[in-house]
Amino acid sequence: TLDGSEPSPWTMTAEDSSTFLYVEPLDIQDRTQEDNYLSMIPTTDDTAQVFPQENVFKGAVIRAMAMDVEGNFSNVETRSYFVSEDIFERYSFPIVSLVTDERGLFDPELGIYVPGLFTNYEQRGMKWERPAQIQMFSSSGEQEFSTALGIRIHGQFTRRAPQKSMRLAGNTMYSTDSGIYYNFFPELDYRVQDHAVESFQTLLLRSGSGEIQNTYLRDELAHSILLPTQLDVQGYQPVILFINGEYWGIHMFRNRYDEYYFSDYYDIPVEDIAIMESNSTLRFGEEEDRRQYLSILEIADTNFTSHGYPTLDAFADPEIYQIVTDKIDIENYIDYYTAQIYFANEDWPGNNVLFWRKSVDPLAVVTDEPYGHDGKWRWAIWDVDWGFENPSQNTLYEATRPDGDKWFNAPWATFLVRLLLENDDFQLLFINRFADHLNTIYREDVIYEKTEQIEALYAPEIGEHLQRWGGNLFQASSFDNWQNNVNAIKTFALERPVNQREHIIQKFDLTGIYELTVQSDASQGYIQVNSIDVLDHTVGVDDPENWTGIYFQGVPIVVTAVPADGYQFSHWKGLDESSEDQFSPQITINPYSDVLLRAVFVGD
Repeated sequence: TLDGSEPSPWTMTAEDSSTFLYVEPLDIQDRTQEDNYLSMIPTTDDTAQVFPQENVFKGAVIRAMAMDVEGNFSNVETRSYFVSEDIFERYSFPIVSLVTDERGLFDPELGIYVPGLFTNYEQRGMKWERPAQIQMFSSSGEQEFSTALGIRIHGQFTRRAPQKSMRLAGNTMYSTDSGIYYNFFPELDYRVQDHAVESFQTLLLRSGSGEIQNTYLRDELAHSILLPTQLDVQGYQPVILFINGEYWGIHMFRNRYDEYYFSDYYDIPVEDIAIMESNSTLRFGEEEDRRQYLSILEIADTNFTSHGYPTLDAFADPEIYQIVTDKIDIENYIDYYTAQIYFANEDWPGNNVLFWRKSVDPLAVVTDEPYGHDGKWRWAIWDVDWGFENPSQNTLYEATRPDGDKWFNAPWATFLVRLLLENDDFQLLFINRFADHLNTIYREDVIYEKTEQIEALYAPEIGEHLQRWGGNLFQASSFDNWQNNVNAIKTFALERPVNQREHIIQKFDLTGIYELTVQSDASQGYIQVNSIDVLDHTVGVDDPENWTGIYFQGVPIVVTAVPADGYQFSHWKGLDESSEDQFSPQITINPYSDVLLRAVFVGD
């Protein structure tokens, strides 16, 4: 067959059969001048539907099987071909060919990609999974992988978009392999455990249609910014998708947060994983895991739901706070919460909330376990399509309100952070870790340059993508429109930190900021400021021998001198010579004006 359907010798003589007998060589050529076919099928309602402005680029797909005279037949083999004089220069992203019976996508009764008879694209579950073959080719034409799998429509609001996201599932129903074997996300390897992940049970093929202002890169930008942290993030591999040989535009391979993700990256048995989302909804795991999480909230108020999620001071008690920190990874939670606040995510915290843990014996003493194996709850960054828009947005205020009246900050969504902020130690750590990240991974030039890097990846592909999909609610209207939207992210990068610091000052009733400059001889040792290692490989540290960060007046910070091998700490320059801290390698300071500290090291 040449239309993506599997060959069927038994129906070959039927009038509508696309199966034919191979008797002579097939002529494979550039099919672009042929009329558009699949791309002319409506995939949403009339108000949002768009069609290509001209003929789209088209490849050829061939599916074949062999049968002997006794009726024994082989497996179906699938091949994709793309012919063009400039094919090796045409795309900067890998090409992905998805080959499937078109009825499974576009038939009014069976098709998962169309409104159909049942608002088909809104349907979920195995009944609405369709078999397909997927292949990926490098820009040089080498096949990276090919596998049979199941596909479903993925997402919430974006199911209504003309271009949709899909979920891919490796399964022995479709192939002898039970997964998808390829290292899509090398940037995620060795982050939280000492291994690489080179096979996947599930993946997303994301369209980016749900993003505000239509740049297609906001969510990817957010996750890439957080790679230096231990937060769970989704990798991304942008590709150019073709469906049955017809150009389908820019998509991104992404991880899917499910039991397989946490099992693969943390080396935890699937049966030991619990995943929650939204307002304590159990996505995967046992009800006792959900009860364990709710018991944390019930420490503050056993009837917190009926009482309207009140802000109470129970967690201010050090003993109770210790109980909470034994069940929640506090640093993870702070990094997660402050990241969403910095991003000014307008689709959070009342939406796109996901947290997980490894289920452990509650009576067991957990010590020296690998990261993620201690039974504590941890939060994952998920869907920042509505971030990076308004640099003056006071998300810190909205995300800590007890009386939020919008869908994105209802009282349940801010309950835990409000309880924790009643504790002085948590509040101090919250402010300081936020300050550390504003000085490093959220620094103006860091975000600006990272935006430019991702922009440069996408720019060569935007023109053809918009020719296919542009001009509707879910896509940019032109390259210039896309460029303006990207420039708005760059403006956000430059303006967000100063606004964010002012929001922190307002929230915690602080008096202002100061600049801390730390100096050292890098060959003799380095300096730590709170959680920051002032080293040349640390994001946001341009000069480890002379680095400046901005901190908050009235909020003590910890500065530590770390000698290199063969050296020892001698003293600090910049402290009052009468200070007892002058000769201590670790000091706590709380200045109200700019300060310069130099760590002096001497040979052993």
